[in-house]
Amino acid sequence: VEELRITNYELRISPNPVSQFAVCSLKFVNKRPERIFVYDETGREIYSEKITSANCQLPTAAFSPGIYFIKSTNYVAKLVVE
Repeated sequence: VEELRITNYELRISPNPVSQFAVCSLKFVNKRPERIFVYDETGREIYSEKITSANCQLPTAAFSPGIYFIKSTNYVAKLVVE
């Protein structure tokens, strides 16, 4: 299993905690579109989106309150939904 680095610079989520939607800011490593994935605390994928710019909106209104992990190709960030 590949180990992922948790960082606040390469993949930034704001605001955090969040209730309605969050903004993902991603530093592109390969200068090409990326896909982000959202996983719940059990590791189940609950959302994914292909992003083509450094910023995207992540709709979180339908997420249950809890801790989620946002993963890009090389980075992971923690998201708290209230």
